[in-house]
Amino acid sequence: MRAALPPRGRRVSDLRGETRRVHKELSATPGLVTMVIAALGPEIAGEERAIEEWRMAAELGLPVTAHLGGHGPDSAARGLAFLEANGLLTTPTTFVHALDYTDEQFERIAAAGGGVSVSPVDEMNLGLGYPITGRARAAGIPAGLSADTVVCSPGDMFAQMRTAHLLERGRPDGAGAGFTTRDALRMATIEGAQVAGLGDVVGSLRPGKQADLVLVRTDTPGMAAAQDPIGAIVLNADTASVDTVLVAGRAVKRDGQLLHHDLATVLTSLIETAGTVVQG
Repeated sequence: MRAALPPRGRRVSDLRGETRRVHKELSATPGLVTMVIAALGPEIAGEERAIEEWRMAAELGLPVTAHLGGHGPDSAARGLAFLEANGLLTTPTTFVHALDYTDEQFERIAAAGGGVSVSPVDEMNLGLGYPITGRARAAGIPAGLSADTVVCSPGDMFAQMRTAHLLERGRPDGAGAGFTTRDALRMATIEGAQVAGLGDVVGSLRPGKQADLVLVRTDTPGMAAAQDPIGAIVLNADTASVDTVLVAGRAVKRDGQLLHHDLATVLTSLIETAGTVVQG
């Protein structure tokens, strides 16, 4: 899990001060929450803002995530050229959506060590563009899956994996026919962890890594007959299939039930909040 900064509209002095404050607080009490700069520049808030955001990230040794390459081909080209010209891509950067880059531009992002975050449901639902899953991975860019927003996209990885798999396999040019359920699962696990800068901590089962596990039931009508476990997880499973979840070795769900939350209170809060938003 990552705490994202900064909020829109902050002055540069506020950005620096608040970023340092949060970084100091998180560094003093290491835990499951780590920090990343959620940059607004250069395509949303301009180039001056981008300079400050990427420099702050480099100073504190933080990665950057930003919505880049999703505002039209011209904006994508200008933004990427600006980041390259100013040496900003030496800081690990995740390109969210990245829909408008050419294959040549993807190769430049790969050479700079960038990663991409693909939000297949959200991108199609909002008409942002066709997900670049296969094109980015073909250029050698690690690709992870995200919901982007649960307002118009399900927040679970099962939905994202299934959508990414189907859309890539069904690409109009036929170039995605080689994309497999294993590829989709990698994007939801180890490849996604690499994009987030956590590949040495989570995303696979290895000695020394954090014990993050999701155990899926196989004794349901949709799963019992499956002979390919990876295919079954990507194409047949859903959130109801999850029996047990461990985070850093601590069980947070068992026998299909959350262990450390009062679900009734959570649901009441969600309903009340949704009502307020609708009324507002």
